[in-house]
Amino acid sequence: MKRESISIRGRAVTLHSAILNPKFSSSTVLSPDPWDYVLLWLQREHKDDARFYWDQARQFYRASTMLPHTASPLTSYYCFLNATKALLSTRSQLPSPDHGVAGDVSSGHCALVNERVTFKTGGVLPALCRLLGEGYQSESTYDMNLLFWNLPFIHRAYTKTYSSASELFLPVESHGFTRKKNSTETWYWGSVPKRYITGKTEVTLPKGFEVDNGISDRWVFRRKQRFKWNGRDLKTSLEALARYHRAVRTRIFPIYATKNRWYLKKAIKNADVVSHSPLPIMFACMHRLSELSRYDPQRLARHLELQHNWLLAEFLGCAPAQFVHGIAAEITGDEFLVPSSFRMDGVSRT
Repeated sequence: MKRESISIRGRAVTLHSAILNPKFSSSTVLSPDPWDYVLLWLQREHKDDARFYWDQARQFYRASTMLPHTASPLTSYYCFLNATKALLSTRSQLPSPDHGVAGDVSSGHCALVNERVTFKTGGVLPALCRLLGEGYQSESTYDMNLLFWNLPFIHRAYTKTYSSASELFLPVESHGFTRKKNSTETWYWGSVPKRYITGKTEVTLPKGFEVDNGISDRWVFRRKQRFKWNGRDLKTSLEALARYHRAVRTRIFPIYATKNRWYLKKAIKNADVVSHSPLPIMFACMHRLSELSRYDPQRLARHLELQHNWLLAEFLGCAPAQFVHGIAAEITGDEFLVPSSFRMDGVSRT
């Protein structure tokens, strides 16, 4: 079967960091951080409340860079909270002041598995989940060990900390949208480096994905569902692509860097794979760590002395930049890349 990539103005279409309203036809924003760009975007759009929350988030972000790990979760969380409020405000979906998340400890033993986080049904966090299409009807409680396992940007640190842990993410080496030649039938595809492929990889593909057996020189998977792309009707085609893209992005997530990397979340039998995407998970984890920083800093310090100290430090160091870039993409619909001359805080890639 002959195939061809779909393109806009001569540029091949690939996945976009924004889930809500991705601007597939816009140029990438190349910037060491998104603060000023988003602030100007909000000013141009006359989103005054969102501008206030976004600027508050920036001040808390800056404060976090000057604090030790025992104190930075507090300011980092308020950065997350205000950045999320900025996003929700742009959509006129700002909820009650309740944060929508609560934490506690299941025992006195100091371990991530005993730090619990509950997603509430009302407040900022559930509003973010609903906006991203992750609505839920009742409260859900997770331990932080499980939530960390579900974050791609610290997954390498996780599997090195817990050597018996299963690999949850497959790195996507290249990807795009292709269609049958002389047809409108279009689908998403992605290739995975062969060194990550085993005899069991195919059975871990999430529901709705399959191996593309029509390609022999690479290990390629694709989404079973198709959509219609007609280059002569770009408006209708872009609307269909946006709907299709949102469904794909429930399983494939970026790591923001000088060249954004993408990861497919596998479906592992008998494993607790969290249904939420990285933004809500980061929000919830940082909230729990901020509680420890405020109310039990000695317990937080103890965490930073145990086996998982590197994993926890990686999260505290990397999550703020990852979260802010993700929210910036959702606010503006733009794709952000970090210039190669600028080094983001270390990212533990799979």
